[in-house]
Amino acid sequence: MSQPTRRIGAPHPPRESAAQRRARLRALVALQRDELAVHWQRLSPTLSRIDLALARLRRLRAHPVALALLAVSASGLIVSRRGRR
Repeated sequence: MSQPTRRIGAPHPPRESAAQRRARLRALVALQRDELAVHWQRLSPTLSRIDLALARLRRLRAHPVALALLAVSASGLIVSRRGRR
């Protein structure tokens, strides 16, 4: 976005000193850090649930009975697809 136009003859706004600029940027960074912390707090429970679900899947994948059921289910799907053709 362009800066607002200044009327001819209007005084220039005072220039920002280096210390003022650093203070303004520090405040901006602190605000962004706080916003990021809030977003992370909202996401944290969801990420925990995803991690838990993945851990369950890993355990289930290693279980021999689950592997057998998965194989039977997959072969049943393949057979049913052949029958539809």
